[in-house]
Amino acid sequence: MAGVIIAVAAVAYFVGRRESSASASAIQSIAVLPFIDDSSDVDAEYINDKIAESLINSLSKLPQLRVVPRSVVASYKGKDIDPRKVGQELNVRAVVTGRMSRRGDIISIQADLIDLQNVAQLWGQTYDHKVSDVLLVQDDISRDIFENLRLKLNVEEKKQLEAYRFYLKGRNAWNKRTDDGLKQAIEFFQQAINIDPNYAQAYAGLADCYNMLVVYGITQPKDGFPKAKEAATKALEIDEKLAEAHASMAFIKFRWDWDRVETEQEFQEAIKLKPTYAPAHQWYSSFLVGVERFDEAIAEAKRTAELEPLSFVASSHLGWIYYLSGQTDKSIDQCRKILEIDPTSFPARRYLGLAYEQKGMYTEAINEFQTGVKLSGSPLMLALLGHAYAASGKKAEAQQVLSDLEQLQSQRYVSPYTVAAIYAGLGNQDEAFKWLEKAVDERDIWLMNLKVDPVFAKLHSNRRFGDLLAQVRLRP
Repeated sequence: MAGVIIAVAAVAYFVGRRESSASASAIQSIAVLPFIDDSSDVDAEYINDKIAESLINSLSKLPQLRVVPRSVVASYKGKDIDPRKVGQELNVRAVVTGRMSRRGDIISIQADLIDLQNVAQLWGQTYDHKVSDVLLVQDDISRDIFENLRLKLNVEEKKQLEAYRFYLKGRNAWNKRTDDGLKQAIEFFQQAINIDPNYAQAYAGLADCYNMLVVYGITQPKDGFPKAKEAATKALEIDEKLAEAHASMAFIKFRWDWDRVETEQEFQEAIKLKPTYAPAHQWYSSFLVGVERFDEAIAEAKRTAELEPLSFVASSHLGWIYYLSGQTDKSIDQCRKILEIDPTSFPARRYLGLAYEQKGMYTEAINEFQTGVKLSGSPLMLALLGHAYAASGKKAEAQQVLSDLEQLQSQRYVSPYTVAAIYAGLGNQDEAFKWLEKAVDERDIWLMNLKVDPVFAKLHSNRRFGDLLAQVRLRP
């Protein structure tokens, strides 16, 4: 928990008010002591670490300030400590102390900045934020302190901090995985780039946004992936050691280029550079399951959930990997747990519906997909409902969904892969292969699941299925 308010500490460097007295000199060294958790929340340590990561990144832009690393300060966790003694041990001028509590989805942080030389509290404030907006805590804390203390930053420092704030806002919006959220994230990342044209992380953020616009059917692959590739390439040109950019490029290599060798190289490089970067593990698990390396895929999906314990995207993804790996019961259990906490999680409903369908529980599957359609309005969810109707023998309802999807094509991108699934459920293999060929032409992202997707199991014995696998390079 030591890192949660490092941004508060960062400002200490600027607290010096250039007064004539020596006691008012600028603070150039600081330590953030472990915060006390008043709620005993099991997720508190994760929340603190998540905030700390972004705050430390912000501090790195202020080289004049020496900040004691988290790994050192963590040794004080759980101890009854005297701030003055810690200051002497760590040879720092100031320390930050504080408390954190949680009420439902709101986290409350009280932070105090103490000048050890003068034994004086320089600043204290309480901040309340939603857990889902955890990345914005650092931004609000640092911004408010700068304003309240009237800090004087030089031009370059102002630019760096402003760009970083836009980057944090971009990541926060991207994490929501909604149409509006992704488009807003693009604006934030672009604003960061406008301030700092060499901001590699912002370019990686742009790449991730364009990738997700395709995933969620907001943009066609031909429109989204080239933009994503351009942004990821730019990020790597600026910083070839940026894990986020390698993960973005790996996603593109897998879903767009169909290059299995380079895909794995990029994912492994991303994880090597930043083992705690959850999206790299998540997307790598999708690659692994697509090439039938099920045990490795499940291990990577579990690692994702461990790294992001508060993320329903990460936890529902594990349910998806269980499903594609043939572990249907585990998929059902995983998705049910999520829906008990958040009934509005349409990814969890998607994967739960698929798992129910695989077990022949068609009534339950149809109910999940119907709820998912209401929650998301997604053509993907509608297509899954159509397949469930078809598989359960409700051919009229399945045909109606096909008609509805045809009308939707003028408004939203409709994945031909998902239309093929409905025809496969109806037993019309000729139409199923016709739409799968269309999916190949459009480089539909879901084609990378073709080899393991249970909805196409009845097509495996058809020679054309093997030809399709060869076209998308899913055959060794």
